[in-house]
Amino acid sequence: MTSKLLVEKIEENINRHHLFEKGDTILVCVSGGSDSIALLHILLELQERWQTKLIVLHFDHGLRPESSSEQKFVENLAKQYKLRCYSSTSHHLAQEASGVQEKSRRWRLEIAEKFRSETKGKCIATAHHADDQAETLLYKLLRGCHLSNLRGMEWQNHFYIRPLLNCKKSELQTYLKSKSQEWMEDPSNQSSKYLRNRIRLELIPLMNELARGELGKRLDNLSEQSRHLQDWIEQTEENHEISKLFQEEELSIKRLTQIPPMVLSNCLHQYLRFRGIKNLENGHIKKIIQLLQTENKQWQLHLPGKKTIKREGEKLFISLPYSNEPETLLEHPITIISKLGLKIQVQCQILTLSEIPPKEGITLFNIPLKQTLTLRFRKSGDRFQPHWKQRAVKLKDFLRDQKFPLHQRNQIPLVHDENEILAIYPHYLSRSTYSNKNTCPPLHIQIAFPK
Repeated sequence: MTSKLLVEKIEENINRHHLFEKGDTILVCVSGGSDSIALLHILLELQERWQTKLIVLHFDHGLRPESSSEQKFVENLAKQYKLRCYSSTSHHLAQEASGVQEKSRRWRLEIAEKFRSETKGKCIATAHHADDQAETLLYKLLRGCHLSNLRGMEWQNHFYIRPLLNCKKSELQTYLKSKSQEWMEDPSNQSSKYLRNRIRLELIPLMNELARGELGKRLDNLSEQSRHLQDWIEQTEENHEISKLFQEEELSIKRLTQIPPMVLSNCLHQYLRFRGIKNLENGHIKKIIQLLQTENKQWQLHLPGKKTIKREGEKLFISLPYSNEPETLLEHPITIISKLGLKIQVQCQILTLSEIPPKEGITLFNIPLKQTLTLRFRKSGDRFQPHWKQRAVKLKDFLRDQKFPLHQRNQIPLVHDENEILAIYPHYLSRSTYSNKNTCPPLHIQIAFPK
C-alpha cells in the first residue's frame, strides 16, 4: 500500500467512525515507536484539511534506562513540527513489585485525562493497530473472557480514538520508511516476561502459520460472532423484559426457568448487584442455577456481605431494604426524585465557576435552579447524546461501546429531566450539561448507595 493510499484509508476511518470533527484539538500519544510516529505523521498530513490542533503527549514510565532518550526524541520531533509537547515521568512505577503493566496503564489514563482537561482537548488518539487487535482478543481468550465480549478494541471509547485499527504494523513501518522517518523501538516489547508479549511473539506467529496466514480473518470472524451473540443476549433480555426484574422484590421461579441459560446467569448477576451485593463470583451464580434445577423448593445460599438468597416455593428473593415507590430525596436547591428503588442518599451542591468540584460524584452545567431531576435506571428505547457526539445514540449501544460490563448496564443511575438523559452517573455528561453555556452555576451531585 502506498503512503497516499494509507492516509486515505485513515481518513476514511475518521469519517466512517466519526472520530473527530474539523477544528478539534487532538492529543496524540507518541511513545517514539513506529506505530505512534506513523500516527502523528498521518495526522499531520491531514491537519490542514481538517484544521485540527495537534498536541503531542508522551509518557516516561521510568522503567528502562532508554526511556529518557525516547522522551528527548519525541520532544525534538514535536519541536520540528512546531507542536506543543507534554511529557510526564513516573517516579513510582519502578518501585512496584507486581502488576506493573496494569498500574502503568492506569497511570497513563490518569495523566492523559489531566492533560486533555487542561488543554480542552476533544479526544486522545492512540496508535493501536490490527496486530494489537489480534493480541487483545487472544489475551481475553486466555483470561477466560465471556464469549459475548470476545472482541478487540473499539474505534472510539470515551475520549480515546484509534484511527489505525485496520492497519498492520508492517504497513505503518513501510509508510515511515517512505518518509525517511526514524523511530525508536522499546526493547521491553521483545521480553517474554509479560503475557501480552508472549502472545505477540510466540502464539500469534504459530497460530497464523497453522491458519495458513488467515489468522487475522479468523479472529475478525470470531469478533463479529461475539458481537452478534451480545446483541442476541441483549435482545433476549428485552424480549423477556428483564429490566422489570429489578422492580420486583421476589423473582418468579417459573419466569426464571423460561430464560435461556446463556442469559439467565447474566440476569441473576444483575439482580444481585442491583440489590447491593458486591464481590460476586461466577461460582455463586453457578450454585444458584444448580439449586434452581433441583426439585428442592426451599433452600438458602449465603452470599458476600452477609446477605442470603432464599427460595421458598415458587419465589426467589433476598432480604434487602427496598422500595418500589418514587422517593423525593432533595427539594433544595433543586428537586431530586429517585426511582432507583434503593435506599440512597443524595448530596447536591451549587459551585462557583472557578471552584474545583469534589472528586466523588458528577458536576452538571446549565441546570436551572428549582429544576426537578429524576434518578432512574435505563429502560427500553433510551437514547443519550454524549458531549462529544453531534447526535443522540441508543443508550444500550453507547454502554456497550464504552465497554460497560453487561451485568452492570441495568444498574447504572441516570440523571434525567423531563426531556433527556443529562448524565450517566458518575461517568458521562450529555452534550447539554458538559460545559457552561448560560448563567446557571455548576451543580454537583453525589450519590451514596447502601452498603
